Amino acid sequence: MNRKRHAVRSTAALTLSTVLAAVGLAGCSEDSPLSSTPEQFGYVLTSDLVTSNAGTAVGVATDAAKISARLYPGAFIAGPRGQNLPNGDLVTAKPAPANPRQVDYTINEDATYSDSKPVVCDDFLLSFQASSRPDLFGSDLPLFGQVEKIDCAAGSKTFTVHFADKRGERYRELFGPGTVLPTHTVAEKAGVDDVVSAIDGMDEQALTDLGKAWQDVFTFAKTDPSQVPTSGPYKIAERQDDGSLKLEKNPEWNGVEPAQSPIYLWPQGADVKKLGEHNQLSVVDTNRGAGESPGKVAKELGLNADDFRVVESNSERVDTLRISDLGPLQDPVSRKALNACIDRQGLAKAVEEETGAAVQPVGLRVVGSEHPLRSYLDDINGRNTRVNVEDTRSQLNGMTIRIGFLESMPRYKKIVDTLKSQCAKAGVNIEPVPRKADNYGMLGVDYDVALDTRSANGRNSAVNSTPSSDLKEIRAAETALADDAMTLPLVTEARTILAEVHAANVLDSSSDTGVSWNMDRWVESDEPVATGRASDEGNDGAEGTEASESPVAPAENEPGKPNN
Repeated sequence: MNRKRHAVRSTAALTLSTVLAAVGLAGCSEDSPLSSTPEQFGYVLTSDLVTSNAGTAVGVATDAAKISARLYPGAFIAGPRGQNLPNGDLVTAKPAPANPRQVDYTINEDATYSDSKPVVCDDFLLSFQASSRPDLFGSDLPLFGQVEKIDCAAGSKTFTVHFADKRGERYRELFGPGTVLPTHTVAEKAGVDDVVSAIDGMDEQALTDLGKAWQDVFTFAKTDPSQVPTSGPYKIAERQDDGSLKLEKNPEWNGVEPAQSPIYLWPQGADVKKLGEHNQLSVVDTNRGAGESPGKVAKELGLNADDFRVVESNSERVDTLRISDLGPLQDPVSRKALNACIDRQGLAKAVEEETGAAVQPVGLRVVGSEHPLRSYLDDINGRNTRVNVEDTRSQLNGMTIRIGFLESMPRYKKIVDTLKSQCAKAGVNIEPVPRKADNYGMLGVDYDVALDTRSANGRNSAVNSTPSSDLKEIRAAETALADDAMTLPLVTEARTILAEVHAANVLDSSSDTGVSWNMDRWVESDEPVATGRASDEGNDGAEGTEASESPVAPAENEPGKPNN
């Protein structure tokens, strides 16, 4: 296939701007960009495009962070090498020197939504409030459990976050992409005049109305996304009948403007073959596996393998069970008993049969399988992945456990069906509860356990440690998290990223934003791009910024390190 590419050259060092958009179902209509003749920059995502609110449970399940990475950038941005890059275009965060539990935030004076309204502390406060009331907001923001309160005067450009005792080290992970949203738009929809007063006064009716609006305003099927303001370098210009999204430059954006505009986002069910034939495809993020043949996935999708390269995946995301502390698994003993009937090697084989991807069993919550300290945790990983059917039987025999999952993800169904077969040997009845995105339900009410895909940050919210902590801290955190067993990691995410050979700066991150983290840096080059490795790309958006510290290398004879 001959693709005529138009070079886009950047004359300035672009900031941490990225782009993304998403929505609905696939198909081809007369109004779709698929049926138009001009060449377009298309990006196909791994999920249905449902919402730009990444703080909701359905937003987590449908990877809304990939849509919102450059619509609603976070306070920090996860880069391709595990860095947390400060996003000064939005806000600056400074821990108080005399109080490690306090972090002071100053919002950029130029931070403005696409409707010309300023970004203010109300937007951050509403995220915190949403996290504490999942019953009203449908939220899934577990790390806010480490926060005691936020001081915010309505309309202010400054605010202070107060953490609980012995917490605060993970402030860089708060206010992630797609969670700092325009409160003034939510308030207008909810009919609430003063959001800060409603939160401070615990006005239940106002909070109920805000909770519904916080979900509905950003759900593409309920609110025209072109009418919802954004704070990042992109805005959603339109949503087509087929569910695709058209992203354009945000005219109120005061940072370096994005290199690509427009970008078209497509859901997982899009006709990739036809998009490729119409020269409307530049990036494909898929849950298929490439195996040992780089061109395998491209051929399976009906693409010319010579026109696409495989981008190296930096993802540390893991298919994970999250357990409610209500119902049949409310104590750690029962949760660990459920873990004991899970054969992760068998799960990995089942996922490979479904996706073609060679995934890895996972028993750790803080670090990923490629982490430099991973081999020093073999003993903990071994304990966490050991199968003991008799232990499960002694605790859970005759029990029914409901596992909820997004039914549009075939991999999830395969995992739950495999769990059902495995745990039946211990007398446990696993009841699959498939859910639609428009009726996702609530953990602890509609199902006892939820299956979704999480980065390390989403699996370890109860501790201070992160992948950049030292070995001693990571071992202590892994042990504590395993003892609590509120999450059960299963297998690594099945995933392959394809980029058209002229699409440069397409790099994966270790976070939930995937390749979207630097979308505003994507450019179309005159010459083919050789690789998709972060070490080989040029101006990828991660240079010249403060990053998290690298993991501390262990000393000799650290516990858990195999003897050579």
